[in-house]
Parts: sequence; structure tokens; C-alpha cells
Amino acid sequence: MKHVLIAAIMALATLSALTLTASAQSRPSLPMTDNAYLYEYGFTPYGSVLLAASVREIGGKTAVCGFWTVKERLQAYVIAHGLDRRARQTTSIRIGNLHLLTGVDFMRKVAPEEFEVGTMARCQVTDVAWQAGFAKQKINFRTPRINIRS
Repeated sequence: MKHVLIAAIMALATLSALTLTASAQSRPSLPMTDNAYLYEYGFTPYGSVLLAASVREIGGKTAVCGFWTVKERLQAYVIAHGLDRRARQTTSIRIGNLHLLTGVDFMRKVAPEEFEVGTMARCQVTDVAWQAGFAKQKINFRTPRINIRS
């Protein structure tokens, strides 16, 4: 019997193709600011994961900083198939139409009570040059569908 789980997708970005690539240069940790954006992966009815992310300037480059937590307890099916990890590995982050990175596995897991402003967030520095307007732009998360067959 085939099982298909579809990671919930928030329609925050257009369906245009990715045009720029980014690579990891460093992974500093900085306190999360109050301008973070939230994204929830819903593995209905198997639980959910919540991400917090913000963009920062580090050495003239754009860095994505964030952390994640389990919002609703993940069921055995999600854990056994690594759906939460796969969703984090395939998530892309954009500012407007500009692709910053794909994969947020660099983010650390925090307890739900630590999911707040001021908690230390791991950062991924991209190849994208920092622009002052980035601090005020909305972060867009995109996660492709995850199909599981057992």
C-alpha cells in the first residue's frame, strides 16, 4: 500500500525557477531578533514543526539565521521516514524573487519554551551581497511536496 504525505506549503512565493545559488561560508550564532518570520510544516495528522528565520548582514554578505522546534508532537511515521529532516533539507528561502539558499538543516532545534526573541540562532552566510533594503523585506519559505512510499 502506498502512503503519500504532503508537507503543507504556505503560498508565500511565486513558482518561478531558482535563478541564483548560495553556498555555506560560515555558521556563526546570533540572537534571534524580533523581525523573524515563522513557517510551519504541517504533517497532517502526524504533528508539525515550526521554523523561525531572519536575514542579517555578516561581512557584507546576506546571512539567514534561525532555529526550529516541534510545535505538535511528531508521530512515529514522521520520525521513521525522516520527514521533518527531509522538509528542512529541501526548504528554500527567498527575499522577494531573490533566492538566498536551499536547505535549513544548519538551524538548531530548540525547546518550545526557547522559541523566542533573544534565543541564539545559527546562521548560514550566502554568496548574496547584503543590501540595506533586505532588513525590511519579507522572507519567503518554499517547500516542495514530499512523497513517501512504503
